[in-house]
Amino acid sequence: MKLMNEIPMDPWYLSWFHSFDFIFNGPDFFNRQHLKHGDIYRCSLFGNENLRVAGADYAELVFMNSEQAFLAGPNWASVMKGLFPGGLLLMDGHQHKMHRRILQHAFSKQAMVSYCDKISQWAKETVDNMPKNQDIDLFPYLKTHTLNLSLSIFLGIDSSEKLGSNIAKAFNDLVSGVLTIVRVPAFNTRYHLGVKGRKILTEAFLKLIEDRKENPGEDLVSYLCKAEDEEGNKLTETEIIDHAIFLMMAAHDTTTSALTSIMFFMCKHEYWQEQLSIESNQFKSLSYEQLSSLTTAEMIFKESIRLFPPAVTVGRYVDKDVKYKDLDIPKGTYTGVSIYNLHKNPSYWTHPQKFDPLRFERKEDKGHPYQFIPFGGGIHKCIGMHLSMMEIKIFVRQLFEKHRIVSTTNLTKLKFSTVPIWKPKGKFCIQLKA
Repeated sequence: MKLMNEIPMDPWYLSWFHSFDFIFNGPDFFNRQHLKHGDIYRCSLFGNENLRVAGADYAELVFMNSEQAFLAGPNWASVMKGLFPGGLLLMDGHQHKMHRRILQHAFSKQAMVSYCDKISQWAKETVDNMPKNQDIDLFPYLKTHTLNLSLSIFLGIDSSEKLGSNIAKAFNDLVSGVLTIVRVPAFNTRYHLGVKGRKILTEAFLKLIEDRKENPGEDLVSYLCKAEDEEGNKLTETEIIDHAIFLMMAAHDTTTSALTSIMFFMCKHEYWQEQLSIESNQFKSLSYEQLSSLTTAEMIFKESIRLFPPAVTVGRYVDKDVKYKDLDIPKGTYTGVSIYNLHKNPSYWTHPQKFDPLRFERKEDKGHPYQFIPFGGGIHKCIGMHLSMMEIKIFVRQLFEKHRIVSTTNLTKLKFSTVPIWKPKGKFCIQLKA
């Protein structure tokens, strides 16, 4: 058996820079480490020694987590706990199972149908109001509008209302504080503004919950106020607030990232814009039941997040000694799965660097259950993945029904940030054409 101290790792004077290299470009960092050390190596990330193992088999071990050895909570606590306490990603074991079962009520078919109507209205208004034949800096534009959608779906409020605009500002302050290095709640640092944003959101959500209990609507908070599991367990007001804030953050950022990536590839591959237009015009209106018919939009979405996954890696903390093949992994080890590298691994994908949505028609993603994991996997698989798919399909259908897009940015020179989420480093500008 191979012991941890036998696994290769850069010397200390190089390991000291690993976190900076990872933040600058996560996929490049992991690729260089893999080329240097092979399929199994150690690196140093944010003060912790980190074990990395290539391949879908290891991803399956980590995500299936049959022995409850790989925990999500301790891995994320240092980043999330001060600003997003009580989020589903910080939970493990029985607590996670119970909360997820209750939260599932907010993603039931009844809930999804009601969200579908809100998304359709949002998509129509967003596309109708997009300036024509003018440069649109896409990522910040979509970020603003997907936050407006989150306010509607999750809270049942309009961003044009004073409450909506106050919540939007507080939410942006909160999210901005997550990855700051100076984590002191004073002197108006980004972290301090995040803490203050959290306080504003907590107070606003408490009033909102009181109202939704008396006057329930068709928003996520309303569903959570009445949701319970098979044993009659319900969420407290504090737990509803924690989950609503965390789910808003997760849904808002990943949808913005995925939509931006789709538009990048549509500008590079105009043939697929035409295919989307043909598919979109098959429907005069789109019901929830008809969403499954948007197969071209779904393939393009999947291929875009295969190449540009919103989260390039997922971390875990090992809470029990684990054996994997000839490797002994001791309790206390930090580890993770590189989603980006799995999605580009030629062992699972033909021409992995090529944009080819038809690979999903060929079911190329089914070779191994853990080769395509943009939403993670196992018990911690993204609870909002179907909501995200619905948002993307409806928006893409609305946009390409009557329009096409062109990039006014040189796409060959466009660079991307990959941590904490995949997005353009500079401006990625498009123009909307009739």
